[in-house]
Amino acid sequence: MRGTLATVALFTALLPAAVQAQEAPATRLVGTVLNAAAIEKELAFYQTAFGLKLGMTLDHGTRREYMLRFSADPAEPGLILVHDSAANAPARLTHGNGFDRLVLRIADMDALVARLDAAGIAHQGVHEAAQGYRILQLEDPEGYPLEVIQGNRSAGGAK
Repeated sequence: MRGTLATVALFTALLPAAVQAQEAPATRLVGTVLNAAAIEKELAFYQTAFGLKLGMTLDHGTRREYMLRFSADPAEPGLILVHDSAANAPARLTHGNGFDRLVLRIADMDALVARLDAAGIAHQGVHEAAQGYRILQLEDPEGYPLEVIQGNRSAGGAK
């Protein structure tokens, strides 16, 4: 038994630390990418409704990526809208059944509803969910479903 423990200890000492700890590589979400046929409507929607700011654009031939940011920190995740300006690009998107919805968390649901109403953006009513969460559902101009949640105040979540 003593020899077996010594062999295990020696073998373990030879393994790299990352393998010993079974650590996952550091991974961060960059953002969600959505195709947009009507890019001006999409940009206006996300800027008006959620205050996103255009961080940068990248051109790939007829395709342009618009990187929208929730904060000034470029390391934080954002939303990427991709628009194809080719003559044969679809004028309207079709949605399959692979994508379900984009979920966003906000601190002030009432302020969001006021912004949406002031901008004439259609949405469902806010409803109370389990454990004090409030949920609002709507679609962006391209038909992507959004779920906006406001956290539980009593459980220490966002306001």
